[in-house]
Amino acid sequence: MREQPTNRSVVIDGYGRCAFNSKGYLRIRSGPLRDQYLHRAVWERTAGLSVPAGFQVHHMGSKRCWCSHNLVALAPELHLQERRRDPYTGEFMSKTGWEQRYGIDNSLGF
Repeated sequence: MREQPTNRSVVIDGYGRCAFNSKGYLRIRSGPLRDQYLHRAVWERTAGLSVPAGFQVHHMGSKRCWCSHNLVALAPELHLQERRRDPYTGEFMSKTGWEQRYGIDNSLGF
C-alpha cells in the first residue's frame, strides 16, 4: 500500500484519506468506509467478511503495518493474551513483568 504523507494524515490506496488517532491507529476519514479503523477494513476486505461480533483485529507485529499478513481477528480474551506475549521468548507475561523487562508501553493497552 502506497502512502502519501500530509500534515497529520495519509492517503492509502483503495481506502482514501486516513488520520492517526491519539493511540497511533489510522482511522479512515473519507469515502464509504469513513470512521472505520484501517486495520479492520483491511482485514475485512482480505477475509471477504465482517469482523465477527465481539472480535478484535490484532496486529501480530507493528501496529504501523496494515498488511493483511500482519492482521488476525481474535476473541477479546485471546487478544489480551497475545498483547502480553513476549515478542522474543513467546512467554505470556503479567503487566508488572512486562514493565520490569521492557518499561511501560501504552501501545499494549495495559
